[in-house]
Parts: sequence; structure tokens; C-alpha cells
Amino acid sequence: MQFRRIYWVVEETRNSDRNLVGVFTSNSDLLERYLALFETNEPDSVRISLIKLDQLGGILGTWESGKFGNLRQDLQKFIDTGEFSIDECDRVSDFLSGR
Repeated sequence: MQFRRIYWVVEETRNSDRNLVGVFTSNSDLLERYLALFETNEPDSVRISLIKLDQLGGILGTWESGKFGNLRQDLQKFIDTGEFSIDECDRVSDFLSGR
């Protein structure tokens, strides 16, 4: 059995306090279980990181509020390897770029 090894880690800033608020196993989980809640409870800022588990220095990318412009381009390498679909990356990027 192969386990998923890439996860989204989400940190929020509210009233100058930064907290880890979630770890998500897929783009769909990130969209449906976290980003969908923005309509009622958007944080002051958000930082998302793509992390490879069980590896020292496993941070594959980090993006923050106001700096999501390159997210879709950065995710292309994960589309190329089959880790993510084009549609998933477009949905995540479109949502965050609108913030």
C-alpha cells in the first residue's frame, strides 16, 4: 500500500497571532474543508505550504496572502509528475489569487 506523501499545511494569522490550523491530503480537501469556510470566517492572512512527509527539508513550496500570483505556475511541476490534476491546481490557484 502506498501512502500519500505530499500534504498542504495551512497557517492563519488572526489579530497578529499565527497558528497552524490544518493539514490537508489533497487539493480537494484544501478547497472543501478549509477554503470553503472563508465566506464566513476569513483570517487576516494565510500561509500554505506543500510538504513532503518523512524528509528533512521537505518543504516543496510556501505561499502567503498577497503573494499567490505564482502559485499556479509553481504547481505545474506537480501536474507534470501526475501528483495533481490541472483542474485541481486551477481551482486552488484561482481561489487564492482572488484573495
